[in-house]
Amino acid sequence: MDFSIKACDWSKGEANGFLTGKSDVIVLGVFEAQTLTGAARDMDVATKGLISRVVKAGDMSIGTAGAVGIHSTGSGSGIALDSGGALVVAGDLQATAAKIALRAAGAVTTSAAVIDAGSDSSASQVTVSSTNSNVTLGSVKASASVDVTAPNGNAVLSSPLGGSKTGYQEYADGYHSDPALRPDVGTLHVAAQNIELNGLNLDGYADPSTSGNALNVVADHVVVSNGVIAVNKGNILLQGGKTDATDGVYLGNSVFSRGWDDLGADHARG
Repeated sequence: MDFSIKACDWSKGEANGFLTGKSDVIVLGVFEAQTLTGAARDMDVATKGLISRVVKAGDMSIGTAGAVGIHSTGSGSGIALDSGGALVVAGDLQATAAKIALRAAGAVTTSAAVIDAGSDSSASQVTVSSTNSNVTLGSVKASASVDVTAPNGNAVLSSPLGGSKTGYQEYADGYHSDPALRPDVGTLHVAAQNIELNGLNLDGYADPSTSGNALNVVADHVVVSNGVIAVNKGNILLQGGKTDATDGVYLGNSVFSRGWDDLGADHARG
């Protein structure tokens, strides 16, 4: 589909209710109830350095599985999707050292897509929230943080997060300074009624001296972890509820705190 913006003046667009003028945001009003293609599949904002933001009053569907949904190529140029109904992201979302934010009143589903916010340990962030329903999250890459909230629904992280790299290879080398050798997710915070995890490999905080929970998973009722959980830098909190007899944390695999094995400037032990 194509985007139709019917006012060049920000104030007129705001008055008409389909544009919101902000100094750091482009808002595109989407009115047709159809899958976004064309411009939405490859939205390049590199020349502007602005945030690409798509807003729709009803249900929203982005892209098709296996293809790029929205690609923001400028460093620091993020992506924000806001849906007044359900939000289905089938096409991949890509940003470079920036924040990707998904928000919906209804369910948020990204299980068929890859959400990649880049490898910047402070700027690459992903936030996903549903006000009234569930969140089902697929593959995510965000070297700073991932935050998932569903206060009135469940959160399912259907794919393992963090990739295969751990930050460690040989004992003699200690923790690697090369980001390419570390997990591709930094911290993870999840809050929902019930939460399902399927494998987490987290680098934790960029600054190892930071105190707090690099993995913070809090459910009103049940937390189920099916895969291995491992965190490099920061504490681990898995917390279930205590209202119902079945509330609690159910571990189907191991939980590791790897720690931060820094060898210092001379890169030598002892």
